[in-house]
Amino acid sequence: MSVGNILVFLVSLTTMVSTGVLVSARLRLPTRAAYLLSIYLVALASIILVTQIAGTLFLLDSKAFFLVLQAALAGLAGVLWTLNGRPALTGPFAERPIRLDRATRRMASHRWPEVIVLGFCVAAVYTFEVVLNLTIPQNIDDVLTTHLARVGYWLQQGSLYPWDTSEYNIAQTIYPINLSAQVLWSVLFWGSDQLAAMPQWIAGLVAMVAIYGLARQVGGSQPQALFISLLWATLPNVALQAMLTLTDLLATCLFLSMLYLLFLGLQAEHRGALQLSGIAFGLAFGVRQSIVFAIPGLALVAAALGWRSLKREPVRLKLLIVWAVACGMGFLLLGTYMYVVNFIRFDDPLGPSDVVTAYTNADKDLTLLNRAEFVFKNSLYSVGLSVLNLLPGNVLVPIFDAPLESLVDTSPMFQKKYLNPLGHGYAWYGLVSLLLLPIMIREGLRGLSQRHIQRWGLLAISASYVLLIFLSRDFTSAIARYLMLAIGISIPLAAPIYRHGRGVFWLTIIAVISLLWAVGSDGSKRAADFPNMIHKDRAEIQTLLMLESAEFLPVFEQVVPDDAAVGLMVEGKFPHSPLFGEHFTRRVEVIHTAPEILDSEWFAKYDVDFIILDHRDFSPEIAPSVYQITESVYWVLLSTNPPPADMAPLR
Repeated sequence: MSVGNILVFLVSLTTMVSTGVLVSARLRLPTRAAYLLSIYLVALASIILVTQIAGTLFLLDSKAFFLVLQAALAGLAGVLWTLNGRPALTGPFAERPIRLDRATRRMASHRWPEVIVLGFCVAAVYTFEVVLNLTIPQNIDDVLTTHLARVGYWLQQGSLYPWDTSEYNIAQTIYPINLSAQVLWSVLFWGSDQLAAMPQWIAGLVAMVAIYGLARQVGGSQPQALFISLLWATLPNVALQAMLTLTDLLATCLFLSMLYLLFLGLQAEHRGALQLSGIAFGLAFGVRQSIVFAIPGLALVAAALGWRSLKREPVRLKLLIVWAVACGMGFLLLGTYMYVVNFIRFDDPLGPSDVVTAYTNADKDLTLLNRAEFVFKNSLYSVGLSVLNLLPGNVLVPIFDAPLESLVDTSPMFQKKYLNPLGHGYAWYGLVSLLLLPIMIREGLRGLSQRHIQRWGLLAISASYVLLIFLSRDFTSAIARYLMLAIGISIPLAAPIYRHGRGVFWLTIIAVISLLWAVGSDGSKRAADFPNMIHKDRAEIQTLLMLESAEFLPVFEQVVPDDAAVGLMVEGKFPHSPLFGEHFTRRVEVIHTAPEILDSEWFAKYDVDFIILDHRDFSPEIAPSVYQITESVYWVLLSTNPPPADMAPLR
């Protein structure tokens, strides 16, 4: 990492944040939570817009183009801020600064000790997660095969347009772009994938702000809202996703921001908050397709708000129209890019029809009873695994592996990968979520009896989302990830749980232990073995959870130069992103056909120095002029150059 790269990165980052600050100051938002969310949303929207434009014009690998457009957006924001009377750049913080004097700290520690303890633990653990993110490379299957891999292909071709990939890897080209666009920006300006997990880590913190705001909207006091937002951060799957280049935490953060700014905008009659809510809506759709399952519940809440406004407060009906228009504009500008590409390419915004039907089980002749079985199994296993996973996997697996082996045939809950999720780099939501569940349901139903739309609305959106997910999907480990949005939406309802007493004390202890256990036992980062992990080779870490690559990738990294061109003749599962190298300096060509004889002319045809061949997909005869560099169970690395002296050529 050169000093020049760091300086250019800081210039781009400063420009992006400045745009967020200037726009947020101009909006004169009524709360500090809204102001912080605004900075994040505007900064994120700016980088997504720039990425879309650059990716359309084949300038995705141009730092200069990014900087020019970012500077133009910051300049426009500055002009608008000036024309609006140059309001305070610190927004509501200028009028209501946070007091941190000794008297305030003493009062807080005396009146809210659990909040102080929980806040300290969350701050310490999430700070350590930054260290882990910067030192331990990504090694989760979905990250290496899809989310990081697509960044390499985008930079290589300079655009967001799809490339000819295999059916198995079609997700690289059809998924929405708003998570990967942030990773691309960091790779382009930082020069490596070292910051790949930071978008989700930041989203975790922003989600805490949104949960705090929602808790206040449904009647929680300040300490109650703080406590519940900190509890959210201790949930095992939330803590682990803050270290992964996945999409669930980011999508949850954006949807929660949308809800809070909607409720706040209507309450305070603030159009700026409603416009920001629309931006968050568009950004969320540009992260995950599964956001669509939350739309029926959101539509129900919007209809209830509209009906109440029509009867009692006509002015708020106009505000709802402002919000609806903002959501439409946000969706068009910030959420539709890949959906439009998919529609042009496949006549379906979600991608190939077989992928969509497989995702929703629409390709199966399922009865209502089958769907009800999905709901029952998903509910049972989700609760059951949250309980079972309180014990370490190395205790659970032996218990269930032998005496209850037959249960594996009838219940996937007892398979090893589900009994030991932390060992596989993911988690459920633990005991804290189960303790909060009845309170969330009680408060939502109480809101219904009291006609408090925000309260019952959160429960309705969450419940309808879970129901639709459970109806459409049979049980897999992915259910743990889908549930994050539902828990994030409903957890503000549990804010009243914070009251002085032994119950809150023990809840705090359980939350802290859950957080420490999840991060310490994570099979991906292996924080408990951190001193040894930082001395391992990059390829060795990347294959910790992909054992089939454990012998292949380390040799690949040792033999293949950083500026080499690699042909990939693999149709199935394979970790694409490591092929590009840490600094994304290698070129990767996907090859879908094979000759009868694979010789030097085949290498020349695709202008590659090495070829990775999957025996399961292709079986050409290897010419004498081609050498075998290394081989694993499935793959062989070939080159026209001789291998190192200790490796025999394939003759």
